[in-house]
Amino acid sequence: MKIFDFSASLEPLTAFVKNALAIAEPEAGDRDAAASSAAFFNSLTADMHAHWLPGVDDGAANTEQGLEMVGGLCDLGFSKLIATPHIMADRYPNRPDELQEIFEEFQWAVRGAGLEVSLHLAAEYMLDEGFEEHLESDALLTLDGTHLLVEMPLMHPFPRLHEVLFQLKTRGIQPILAHPERYLYYRSDFSGLLALKEKGCLFQLDLLALTGQYGTVVKKQANKLLRRGAYEWAGTDVHHPRQVERLKQHTWTIQQAWLNPGL
Repeated sequence: MKIFDFSASLEPLTAFVKNALAIAEPEAGDRDAAASSAAFFNSLTADMHAHWLPGVDDGAANTEQGLEMVGGLCDLGFSKLIATPHIMADRYPNRPDELQEIFEEFQWAVRGAGLEVSLHLAAEYMLDEGFEEHLESDALLTLDGTHLLVEMPLMHPFPRLHEVLFQLKTRGIQPILAHPERYLYYRSDFSGLLALKEKGCLFQLDLLALTGQYGTVVKKQANKLLRRGAYEWAGTDVHHPRQVERLKQHTWTIQQAWLNPGL
């Protein structure tokens, strides 16, 4: 099976945690607040989950909005951005070749805007009735050649989850489960959620969850997973410029949630 590889190198979440302690809390109105924010997010090196590729899903609606999001993420300090448009059977049946064409066109727009950032293309695959067809195809939009970002329905579990995880393993593909804190059916089955790690899943923290973007229940679940050391990766999962602004406003909140998840 051919796996698309856009040379998007990744670093685990722990790569920036050691730097967080050295970043001072910005005072209100402190002119160095923006620098503190950039230092924190730059420690991530790459944002490995975001929806700034325009016109392909529920993220950026057009090129202008995509550029605003990319510019905002650059302001936060990210030096590598990975687009992960949704691929799901019922809502966004995107094809890798079509996404690649849109991505290349958008790259020209980014260069024309004078934004200096390394861009890469992957995808966020919904585990649904169409996912196994993607597995059987000769094209997967992975993060780095072996790691594949996947998600599940938010309201109900995917019935063939364990079979699909086994198929991924036999193909040498490492699944990274996006935003595990948001699957509320695992709120009453926390051990079942952690059991997915035993099946080979890595976990990706949605940084917006730590800001309360999705409510207090999701935020608490994220903190609980942080206390267990369950996350290997982190991403912004931004869909709109206002969410980028939210990250800027809540940098200290995110940092402290990571360092003190029990608070």
